[in-house]
Amino acid sequence: MKKKTLRMLFFSLLLLIGINSNFVYASFERKYTSAKSAALSDSLPSLFESKKGIYFERSLIQPIQLERTTFVAELSIPNGFINLTYDSFGDNEVDTELSYFEKVLAVKAVYSLVNDLFDAGIRLNKYDVDTAYSGNGFGLDIGVQIYPTSKLSVGLELIDALNYINYSTGHHEKNPLNSILFVQFAPYEKLKVYSRVSSGDGFSIGCEYFILSDFSARLGMNNGHFSAGLGIGKNNWQFDYSLYHDLLGTQQTLGVCRKF
Repeated sequence: MKKKTLRMLFFSLLLLIGINSNFVYASFERKYTSAKSAALSDSLPSLFESKKGIYFERSLIQPIQLERTTFVAELSIPNGFINLTYDSFGDNEVDTELSYFEKVLAVKAVYSLVNDLFDAGIRLNKYDVDTAYSGNGFGLDIGVQIYPTSKLSVGLELIDALNYINYSTGHHEKNPLNSILFVQFAPYEKLKVYSRVSSGDGFSIGCEYFILSDFSARLGMNNGHFSAGLGIGKNNWQFDYSLYHDLLGTQQTLGVCRKF
């Protein structure tokens, strides 16, 4: 009993340190997941991340007043899932001389092969950008994830493996390929840890600990910036809160999911 109490106090202390230092978290799912960085350049959830229902997320970045809205609708299929995501980011009043807004509509599918030991994922993205000039285009993400053991998963994602953006000025642009290697390990039921190396976002590491069966605390570091958050799940509902600080300012995110 004493050991359990000390463990709870330890993770509560870590969580308070994170919140008081303006951090954010990286989220976990028990299946179909990859390490999700809190880096701002991630305009979409990770390729293998599954919401298992309908998900809505709202983020605010201060003091520059940038906002982000994400809506996800997911349908489970035999041995996998199909996912539709809408993501908008920016603010048309960032500056009196500058307008910036981007929208992404994405469809992705993940399918398990070889007796659930191997996952393959693909996502098609449609981009719409409104800066000083407007533009639109597409992107293609692909990835694989394997499960060497029941507690370990290793994956590789190629974000914007193919992409093309055409601006109203006639200028064409391609986003650089972002290669992501991630590892997740669950040493025991209440604890999950991850690490991720990205050519675009650097190195991330984090953990999630279930203080109670339906209440978890999350801590991490994303490319040198610490992170923290909370997750509460009850009766097929999931609520998440995260706090993150970097050079752009403080980012707070609230998310709610109804699982089916």
